[in-house]
Amino acid sequence: MLERETMITPVMRARIGHFGDDVQRINNALKVHGSSCLIAGETGLDEAYCRVVALAGLLHDIGIRKAERTYGPATGKNQEREGPPIARRFLSANGFDPATIERVCFIVANHHPYAGIDGVDFQTAIEADSLVNVFEDSLRRNAIKRTRKTMFRTGTETSLLEALYLHDPA
Repeated sequence: MLERETMITPVMRARIGHFGDDVQRINNALKVHGSSCLIAGETGLDEAYCRVVALAGLLHDIGIRKAERTYGPATGKNQEREGPPIARRFLSANGFDPATIERVCFIVANHHPYAGIDGVDFQTAIEADSLVNVFEDSLRRNAIKRTRKTMFRTGTETSLLEALYLHDPA
């Protein structure tokens, strides 16, 4: 098992425990995490970036339940407000370094408006989330094409989007 996987597994378990029986949200986090790891691995990102991308994929919507309890609607802004303290607690408890914790929390706190993307790690996390959302939201082909045009910047993620959703059936 890779060092990155060994470090992330306890966070993944905590994430699953945090959502209890909410299998839909647990599956979303696991799918975004898996897509994030695939993209990071194929784009040649260094270990620190891969760690951030993997953790951001896993924790991106961690604030959704707290947002629902606190505000009612779990809007993107409410999730971004509530998510970082939870992510920070999970990451600190599992011995991640301060730079990793800060970067993951920054992505968790800013991943819904898409305007604050400031690095390849953030872009990768956003694209992995978008790739999963295309399926979970049952987007039609035209909407997927618009998403590709507006959201996708990395070649790996664009090729995955096209292979999964935009290929011409044989």
